[in-house]
Amino acid sequence: MIGLPHSFGTPYFQGKDFYTGYGWYRKSIDVPAEWAGKRLFLEFDGAFQDAEVFVNGKAAGRHLGGYTGFCYEITALAKTGPNLVAVRLNNNWNPRLAPRAGDHIFLGGLYRDVWLTVTDPVHVTWYGTFVTTPTASKTAATVNVKTEVRNQAAGNKELTLETDIVDPAGKVVGHVSSKQALAAGATATIDQTSPAIANPQLWSPDHPVMYAAVTTVLDGRRRWTATGRRSGCGGSNGRRTRDFSSTVSTDIFTG
Repeated sequence: MIGLPHSFGTPYFQGKDFYTGYGWYRKSIDVPAEWAGKRLFLEFDGAFQDAEVFVNGKAAGRHLGGYTGFCYEITALAKTGPNLVAVRLNNNWNPRLAPRAGDHIFLGGLYRDVWLTVTDPVHVTWYGTFVTTPTASKTAATVNVKTEVRNQAAGNKELTLETDIVDPAGKVVGHVSSKQALAAGATATIDQTSPAIANPQLWSPDHPVMYAAVTTVLDGRRRWTATGRRSGCGGSNGRRTRDFSSTVSTDIFTG
């Protein structure tokens, strides 16, 4: 049993050579019956550098490149009960993949966390939130949030997207709500700008205060959450579980 992050190579400082070739990772994940109707995704924060992902012996996807994260939906491949997730990695030389030379680490392995993310059929997509501050001064600031929402339910939806701007003390200092019609199978980016927030606490190295943008998707009176339970993949040392009730919480505000 191993924990993440992990490399199947020998660290550079322990010798002049390092292993190049293939390595396999396998983990059994239990899917409870109460997840019926949910959407399941595997999120990889980093894998070097040619990754093939399998669930119950069937291919979920292949990712080339060791310095970018990636995500695959595995809903159709998973079943209630135990499921086997396998990742085949290699760090063989590939002239089409950067970096091709220089002072970089080329050790193969799952060198970042791996997550199983469970969502409702209506959800914010993976990395589907983009936050900027069009204006920010000592007297006032505005926050722009672009949120990508996907409807994987069987029918059309009339959605409400609510975004709260929360200060470092946990107080809501800005709120914006938007309506969005979303057909079955469709994805939309909802653009929201907050009202002016008076006298914001601006971030600086001396005062690293952080605000948050918290987004919730509503379908009528029902709350659709983007993430429910997330559990790490990779053994006892790499396993983490986190429960969410809100859709997205993103740190914002720099001065």
